[in-house]
Amino acid sequence: MRLDRGSEFCRWSALSAPGFQLEIDHNEVAEAFEVPLELMINEANYNRHEIEWEGRMEAYYAVEYEGYNIWGATAGMLRNLSRRMQT
Repeated sequence: MRLDRGSEFCRWSALSAPGFQLEIDHNEVAEAFEVPLELMINEANYNRHEIEWEGRMEAYYAVEYEGYNIWGATAGMLRNLSRRMQT
């Protein structure tokens, strides 16, 4: 997937079994955490925000969970996934 600003990344989602131990690359992310699927598939949990970026207004979505702020491309992809799951 390519973002408007030229970044590219692979998106994926998974269900994990109890006791699953995730190993992260600390050069890529500071930490990883689990979020209940029920939270992410409820579109009402997504809040739309606007910010000025490089002289123009940009919109993004965000979801808060236990002190974490899931926002931007991550929230956008999860919101799109939730919409696809509803159809």
